[in-house]
Amino acid sequence: MQSKHVTVMIVPDATSRFRQLRISRRLIRGAIGGAVFSFLSLALLAVSYVDLFSRSSRLEALTRENIRLSEEIAEYRRDKSDIQLKLFAFRDYQDKISSMMGIEPGLSPTNSGPGIGPYSSPADLKGPAGLEGEETDLADLAVLADQLDGKFQQVVTMVDDKSLLLASTPSIWPVRGWVSSGFATRRDPMSGLPQFHKGLDISTPLGRPVSSPAEGVVVYANYFKGFGKVIRVRHAFGYETYYGHLDRFAVRVGQTVKRGQVIGYVGNTGKATAAHLHYEVHVNGKPVNPMNYILEETMDLRDIS
Repeated sequence: MQSKHVTVMIVPDATSRFRQLRISRRLIRGAIGGAVFSFLSLALLAVSYVDLFSRSSRLEALTRENIRLSEEIAEYRRDKSDIQLKLFAFRDYQDKISSMMGIEPGLSPTNSGPGIGPYSSPADLKGPAGLEGEETDLADLAVLADQLDGKFQQVVTMVDDKSLLLASTPSIWPVRGWVSSGFATRRDPMSGLPQFHKGLDISTPLGRPVSSPAEGVVVYANYFKGFGKVIRVRHAFGYETYYGHLDRFAVRVGQTVKRGQVIGYVGNTGKATAAHLHYEVHVNGKPVNPMNYILEETMDLRDIS
């Protein structure tokens, strides 16, 4: 039968008496089990500590990242708000210009009012609190920016065309004097026969400067049949102006002239009974009444003194 005890002999040195230590096998097994349990407990505690430390480090890193992202989102929202205000202010300013230029204001092709979709002011672009809402707002701003860009190009083109049209329209008197013959049928002073007069005869002293009533290019400066010395200026948008019975020229063919620039001087060359300017306006090759384009007030007799 196996003994329930274990005898341990202890010999301190060669000359000393040995001692016997009797230990219960149960105690030995308990001690070994306790040691193993303690080791495993310490190992588990160490692993738990390492895992907790790792989790704590990751949590701290995530906290810092969350703070950074929160700051970036706050900055993004501030920037987005500024962009919204600028875009809508620009849209309102652009609509005013569009109205002045005769362009229909408003941007959205999907609704009757200005803006995109249901949005008509920065306050409407709030969206949900999450990132999905932010992405929706950003997409709306991108659409609005594209529409504004297209509309702005249309306005710029229209403004350029309007400016050129205004600059090319013969809207001032070419010379100061009084109208002795208008755009109408009259009795020809030479033949005495009825004849349609295709322009204005402006009576004024000999040698008075004649100015171009609009921007253009001189395409003719020479003698022409019964009109004597004639200048023809071609403007944009199909406008042309004619100046007859001149005494002399102040410009040459091919020269660009501005509104108000002197191009010649009043004379009585050709078939003229007295000093005056024969002035015609043509649109797309057809003579029209110059009075329909002159924006200045009617001259009085003091203008020729």
